[in-house]
Order: sequence, then C-alpha cells, then structure tokens
Amino acid sequence: MIKKNIKEARRPPAGGRATEAGMNFQAEVGTWFAAHLLARLPVGRRFGMANVALPISIQLETGAGLDDALLIQDDSSRIDIQAKTHANLSASSNGALGKTIAQLVRIVADAKISRTAIDTSKTRAVLAVTAAAPRTLDNLERGCRAFDLGGVWVTTKAQRNQAERAALDIFEANARSAWVAHTTISLDEDDLVTMARLFHIVRFSMEEGDDNWREAARVLGSQLYGGAAAGEAPLRDLKAIIRGLIGSGAPADRAGLIRELRTRGHNDVDLPRDFSSIWN
Repeated sequence: MIKKNIKEARRPPAGGRATEAGMNFQAEVGTWFAAHLLARLPVGRRFGMANVALPISIQLETGAGLDDALLIQDDSSRIDIQAKTHANLSASSNGALGKTIAQLVRIVADAKISRTAIDTSKTRAVLAVTAAAPRTLDNLERGCRAFDLGGVWVTTKAQRNQAERAALDIFEANARSAWVAHTTISLDEDDLVTMARLFHIVRFSMEEGDDNWREAARVLGSQLYGGAAAGEAPLRDLKAIIRGLIGSGAPADRAGLIRELRTRGHNDVDLPRDFSSIWN
C-alpha cells in the first residue's frame, strides 16, 4: 500500500499529462516546419499557397495570431499555427476548434479595425491536428476550401453537401460569437469568406516512424547531412531545440538552428562552416 501511494504521488496529474502531450505535439509540428526551413524547401503547397517562397524563420509561443507557432517566408508570407491534440468539430466556444477560430477572428477583426488589407494568398491560419483527430474535421476543411477561388458565404455554403454545410454552420457560429466578444464593429459575409480562405486544418504525423517524421528526416539528411538516411539523429535533436523555443518564445533562423545542431555534434556537409551566414 505504501509503495502504491508513493507511485501515485509521483504520477503527474491528468492536466499535467495533457499539457505535456500538447507541448510535445506543438514541438513536433514546429520540427516539421524547421526541418524544411533548414533544408531550404518550400512548404506552401501543403497549405494552399504558392510553392515558391522559402521559410526563413520560426517562432513558437508568439503571443499573437494563432500563437503556437509562426513561420515567416522570404516573400513576406506567413503561416500562423495552432496545434491541438484534442480538436473536434464542436460548437463549443471553449473547445479546441472554438478557441482557434476566436484567435482567427481577432486577426481578421483587428485588420478590419485598422483598415489593413489581409493578403489571403500570403497568409494562413492553420489548425494543426494529429493524424488520429476525428474525420469530421475534414468536412470543415473541405467546406472552407470551397471559398478559395471566390464565392459568397450564404450561396457557396448552400451548395455544399449536408456534412460540409453543418461544419460551416459550426464555423460561423463560433466566429460570430467570438466577433461580438472582441469588437463592436459589424461582421459581414466578406469577413466570413476571408476567414474561411485563411483557415486550414492540417494533419501532422510526427511521431518517430510516421509519414511526416520520415519525410522531415529524409529532407534534412539529404540537404544537410550527406544522405537521406542521415537525417534521423539530427531531427531528434532538432525537436529538442524546437521544444526549447516553446519556453523561450524566441525566433530562430536557419543559421541559428545550424549552429545549435553543430554544438550537438551534427556537422552539416553541404554548408561551409565559416561562411554559413550567407545562406541565411
């Protein structure tokens, strides 16, 4: 009985375990972006952007936007990321989806208040979810993509199938509730369309051995460490580096990440040691 009590006392509380899982997933998502930043490979296609711009900096816990991570690219485009391990298609404003939509609302509403135009071709608000997240989220993703090339909110929504219409209704309800809570200016259908165009739900599989992990290891190894098979070890340490950025909130660029990986024994073979800054 005494041993059992000691074991239970050492076990982290449920909330602590949930927080740990969330931070781990946040680090995994950030690691995927950082690997492509290091490899100087574009990521835009995955998020419905032009697949030309190169990532140049990443920051975690930004305190703005969607706030879990921010990727800046060399054409001034940006990808705001919120990583959620328990997202589902819920109408609750306190759920993972509702909270993320509320963050998106603040981005769009603040731009409207300041009369700043949002370039929907260069801005993304990404809800990153696990591969195991409910498939009902795909209905919302497909519904939002229906607005990518134009369309009016009511008309386009009415043309979707029942599942996508229901998902867009949930999106709209969360957006309207968050908008009223944030500002007194009116929300119109153009604002909803803008939010739909910005919003993407993307699944990440970044546990070791998963598809995205293998891809990230391959691009890291092939571009910096002499071969596709050489990326696993540096990718593990890259995840540890990114995990540290969650605590600091500091931005990181390519040169800084390469220097940190070198201190951990990962010597890149495709960059000159003394002149790596020119590649930044």
